[in-house]
Amino acid sequence: MGLSEISVAHMLWFADSHSYAGVNCLYAFPTYRQMQDFVKMRLNPVLDSVPYYKNIVDPNMNSIDSKKIRNSFLTFRTSSKPGAVEGIKVCPLVG
Repeated sequence: MGLSEISVAHMLWFADSHSYAGVNCLYAFPTYRQMQDFVKMRLNPVLDSVPYYKNIVDPNMNSIDSKKIRNSFLTFRTSSKPGAVEGIKVCPLVG
């Protein structure tokens, strides 16, 4: 259905457009395998091939579970384990 793509694209836009505030964004996948496959097969190819994204992603903070976009962070976790999102500093996106 493309809901993950739309949600992650929105999260990427939000992190970039609000990087002046150093926002922290979180997206939780049902399983670790889904998270890993999504980032490797869908997100990374876009970030690596589009010049705009290549310029805003910090190569020193670019892994499967976290990416630095200017002064903001994208964090990917699985919701299959109760403690997977503990200790992550994020604020809810309202609206």
